[in-house]
Amino acid sequence: MPSSTQVNRPTTTAAKHVLQALLEGAAGGPLPHWDQVASAIRERRFRPGETVFMQDVAHPCVYGVRLGLLKLGYLGADGNEWIKSFVHEGGFFASVAALQPQGKNTFQATTLAPTVVEQGEYAPCTN
Repeated sequence: MPSSTQVNRPTTTAAKHVLQALLEGAAGGPLPHWDQVASAIRERRFRPGETVFMQDVAHPCVYGVRLGLLKLGYLGADGNEWIKSFVHEGGFFASVAALQPQGKNTFQATTLAPTVVEQGEYAPCTN
């Protein structure tokens, strides 16, 4: 009889944003003024095979995955792709290089299934 096991599948409540749950987990507790941050989070929906962001473009955003599966990959000058990682529900991703001033993505993100993400813009502090 076949069986399946769920591995490393974070649980989130529908009432909480995925990004909120991840950031509060990292901080060890509730975040002050979360309501101000939440108002800036945008939900985006994608069909399989759509690109969330391209490599080598400025895109200072962080993402939390509500539903779906994404492939993060490097695209070589010769057109070949190298898979960096996969991200599923409850996970998050961002190109750290793109979060720097005048930074650009070092990889691209593509959906492999119907996907819903939370997109939050990131702006580094200047002081």
